[in-house]
Amino acid sequence: MKRFILSLLIVPLFFSCQKADDQIPENNGPVFVTEYENNYGTFKLSYNAKNILSKVEYWTEGAYSSALYLNQVIEYNYSNDKLTGYTTRQGGENTPPGDPVLTSFVFDDKGHITQSVSKNVKVADWKTNADGKPTARIISNGPSYEWEYTTEGNIKFHYQTLGGSGWSSTASGSLSYHADSNPFYTNGTGMALYAAFGYVAGSPAHLIPQNLVSNILSESTMIINDPAPGSTTKNSSNSSYTYTKDANGLLKNLMMVSKKEEFLNGVKTKGSENSYTYKFTCIRK
Repeated sequence: MKRFILSLLIVPLFFSCQKADDQIPENNGPVFVTEYENNYGTFKLSYNAKNILSKVEYWTEGAYSSALYLNQVIEYNYSNDKLTGYTTRQGGENTPPGDPVLTSFVFDDKGHITQSVSKNVKVADWKTNADGKPTARIISNGPSYEWEYTTEGNIKFHYQTLGGSGWSSTASGSLSYHADSNPFYTNGTGMALYAAFGYVAGSPAHLIPQNLVSNILSESTMIINDPAPGSTTKNSSNSSYTYTKDANGLLKNLMMVSKKEEFLNGVKTKGSENSYTYKFTCIRK
């Protein structure tokens, strides 16, 4: 199974629970993801009596075997249907998940999330808009994302930053959408996943919007200044998404085709085209 960083979040239960009946006609029933597979591993999702995400098992390949093992178990905590944190039990290739470790959310006086904290150590900083919807999750040990919303509940633009000793990388993208609803949107499922797993569960473009993304046009720049004299690499990519459904009309596969051009110090060096498939199991309630 390949490992790669996606360069590309119902808005979350950090504030309040958007009801599934608000998104899908009552006679059609809300759709929930119960399992999906991406390039990092397989996620198995469970829901409570209110149809809100309560538990996720994350299975991934071992270092020396293609067999999946239980890497993490996440269990979510709520207060009046508002997500307040989660516990993590970490497993190993040859060891079962251990004792739970609590991650709590910190809120400002308006009830908007500002931080994730575990063992008195900050896990992430969060930014929100005037409505309290998250607009950024910023971490120090991986890609951080910022995004803007459309009036339809989708993401208009997203931004990614990443860096290390002697280098930095920034990316931005504009998004368009299919008419079909995104099952991750139902009752805050995608935002809860993103809060606990970050980009491993998927990018904001996959997890947050109300509709399924159809296309992402993005530009990225990597600057290397150590050792001198350094270099600047710029990439442009066009990622197109198509979907297949099962016999019940529920999401089954996401297929992404990404075409990329790379420029080093202003000179085109290569072009590439890659395709990926994510698999889903969904149910209608």
